[in-house]
Amino acid sequence: MTGVVCRSRVTQAPSPAKSPGVPHVSPLLRDVGAFIGDASIEFRAKGAGPTEPVRWFAMRIVFILVFLSSLLSAQSAKLKEFPTDEEIRLVVSQAERAFADYKQAVALEASLPTAKKDRVNLDTDKQLVDMVPKLLDALKANPSRFNGLAGLLLLTTLDDASRNAALCSNSGMGDIAQELLSSHDVATIYRSMAISQKCVDVSGQLYTVSESVNALFVKAMEAQEELGEQATDALNKCAAAMKGATKPGKP
Repeated sequence: MTGVVCRSRVTQAPSPAKSPGVPHVSPLLRDVGAFIGDASIEFRAKGAGPTEPVRWFAMRIVFILVFLSSLLSAQSAKLKEFPTDEEIRLVVSQAERAFADYKQAVALEASLPTAKKDRVNLDTDKQLVDMVPKLLDALKANPSRFNGLAGLLLLTTLDDASRNAALCSNSGMGDIAQELLSSHDVATIYRSMAISQKCVDVSGQLYTVSESVNALFVKAMEAQEELGEQATDALNKCAAAMKGATKPGKP
């Protein structure tokens, strides 16, 4: 209402006694009261008729009351909580240690006879190893990113690494069987056994960390879902109130 001169005719009523159990939001109520008081005026600066100002005044009051009601409901309800920064840093630290062991397993995998013949899986493992530090650094700098795409990416990366480590172990066992059936190279057999065991251990470690990350990510998604539902509900109430306030009155 630009350019409109407003003079409030509302006199201040005595403050009612506080009821037990009602949230104390006096600063907000005071601001809302001032807003409504400033709006309860004569809109005559530009020659506006009486109907339109009353309608706008009613819309503003209804919108404020609906918004305030939603705010008080949100304050009194116990919302699901997002993961804390400490919880996120803990799983990130666990993932960092697991990925460090995975990097060692990938380096050992390169010496397997199977990996020397077919480097496709090994190259995929190396790409994953190169990508992980960037993801972990981003989560360390801003843990709240875990509640979105970064958390999902961490979870899927852990699962991929765990599966790749299990495949590494299978390749080692295959190399052992091949050596037993052919050259009987004892050194190669023992080396493949050590690499296969390392990959098994790393796969289990990555899987365990992924379970912790999954539980924390589910917690974040549940909190996000509840927050979105409350926001949608508040918007729907406001839209319904505004629609009702703008309906033409009876002649």
